[in-house]
Amino acid sequence: MEITRQPVISFTPSAERPVSGSSERTGSGPVTPVSAPAAVKPGLEQIHSALGQLPQVDLDKVATLKAALAAGSLTSDSASLAGAMLNYHRGER
Repeated sequence: MEITRQPVISFTPSAERPVSGSSERTGSGPVTPVSAPAAVKPGLEQIHSALGQLPQVDLDKVATLKAALAAGSLTSDSASLAGAMLNYHRGER
């Protein structure tokens, strides 16, 4: 089994909304819906396209691994797994 890095998806808003001092509602008028600023929408589109590029889940492989775990026939080498995890977090392959 190979551990591979997934693309990092980050979102940085171009402008932050000021936070009001009170979170209580007053009965002084209708509630106006708030829409996202136009600058945020391209960021959401980038996130959506990045998610679309991620690999699909192989459900047959998942079912095979679940069956092996349930049967107790799946073995692992903890030293090899720990090394792979360290390499992954160091950015190595």
